[in-house]
Amino acid sequence: MAHDGALVLPLLASVDLRRHARVIAYLAITGIVFGVLVFAIDLQAGFPLHWVLCEGPPVVAIGATILFLLRKVRRKWDEPGSQSSC
Repeated sequence: MAHDGALVLPLLASVDLRRHARVIAYLAITGIVFGVLVFAIDLQAGFPLHWVLCEGPPVVAIGATILFLLRKVRRKWDEPGSQSSC
């Protein structure tokens, strides 16, 4: 059940990027932190390398990509004459 909320919140936030930019950034940052923690835990637990590399790093990559894209969109919003409603 908790995963359902984790899937719905990003979808709701993506409907209006300007309005929910802080929520999107928060979700991306918490995803990055979570991915790093999972990576460290997996290493400590002695999981196989393929497991370690397929669990934490993709979460970090997705969070970093979301932050990168959000920054790119925010720059467009700051351009003079930009009335994009993203």
